[in-house]
Amino acid sequence: TFHIRFKDESAKYSSVLSQFFYKSSGGGPGAANISEYEYWFDNNYAEKILETIAPTPNLQLIENLENDLPIGLHTIHMRFKDSGGLWSSAVSQFFYKSNESGAGTI
Repeated sequence: TFHIRFKDESAKYSSVLSQFFYKSSGGGPGAANISEYEYWFDNNYAEKILETIAPTPNLQLIENLENDLPIGLHTIHMRFKDSGGLWSSAVSQFFYKSNESGAGTI
């Protein structure tokens, strides 16, 4: 299980996000690498953000996600594509966008 939380500029922490994952014994030559990822907000898949990356066995995806969402409760969805062309299942998480300065990032 992977657990993560975020701290804002006011030293306030978010709720903890916990996600199950499976680490396979693979990873040697011929193992699939992550080659793309995409994310979208709420049910707006038509405006997804799709990023192609250099194939890598591991990806740290922690960045400011630019958006123009209104204040309130939202959902972020993300999934990953391997070098074999297969997509993972989508992972979804609720979050609340507040009226803090720095509007436009979550």
